[in-house]
Amino acid sequence: AEAIRAYDQALEVRTREALPQDWAMTLNNKGTALRVLGERREGAAGLEALAEAIRAYDQALEVRTREALPQDWAMTLNNKGTALRVLGERREGAAGLEALAEAIRAYDQALEVRTREALPQDWAATLNNKGTALQTRGERREGAAGLEALADAIRAYDQALEVYTSDHHPLRHATALRNRNRAQQSLHPNSGT
Repeated sequence: AEAIRAYDQALEVRTREALPQDWAMTLNNKGTALRVLGERREGAAGLEALAEAIRAYDQALEVRTREALPQDWAMTLNNKGTALRVLGERREGAAGLEALAEAIRAYDQALEVRTREALPQDWAATLNNKGTALQTRGERREGAAGLEALADAIRAYDQALEVYTSDHHPLRHATALRNRNRAQQSLHPNSGT
């Protein structure tokens, strides 16, 4: 909460009119602080912090456009996707599924700039994040739609593992592999994987 107050104070000086890029960066950072707060808080307080985070990211995206600042745009969309994913994990029913769908769309947009060729680490991180959203969506949906989301999650993790090799990124490799194995287990619960 202290960090959020500090960002609000900075936004009194870093206005959109005077310093638009600094304003957008501060809002992106505030959004991340709010997301972390939302992850830590229970109940309505956590949901409200996550909703505030999404609003902060949306404001930042008014300046951090794909045309003007493509890498900042993609980073902010990745961050927004994570806030939406957490919100989707917390909400039940249709509201949760819709937040997860929005998270996946945000990750897909970010991947338009965060390509393997241009930004391989960011590409892999965003794919891992997308895989987590797809996995949660797949575990919540019944029938073919759920199975398809789980298969998509596995494909996203497999792509991330192309960059997150055990030699060069052992911790990230282990995380993505663990995520992939969990998705595989959800897709084939009796496979013993």
